[in-house]
Amino acid sequence: MNDEETAKGIALAISKFSDIINKLAGPMAEEFGMMLGDKVRVYRVKNWIKTVEKTERLLREAGLSAHAVPPRLLLPIMQRKFTPC
Repeated sequence: MNDEETAKGIALAISKFSDIINKLAGPMAEEFGMMLGDKVRVYRVKNWIKTVEKTERLLREAGLSAHAVPPRLLLPIMQRKFTPC
């Protein structure tokens, strides 16, 4: 058996082992990812609520009334707000 055959054999063994690991751990990893996504979603909703409440408080303290903001203005403002400095 030469080096090239050995390398091909090792690559095939690694590929088969990888397939087995993916079949066993893949569904678990997917579930874990979905659970993590749920946690992040809850955090994002809570963060959004806090932002809305803070905005309402600032408007109230400034004696201003809330009104609709066109999306072309709102989206850049929100992106800037939530982009790390």
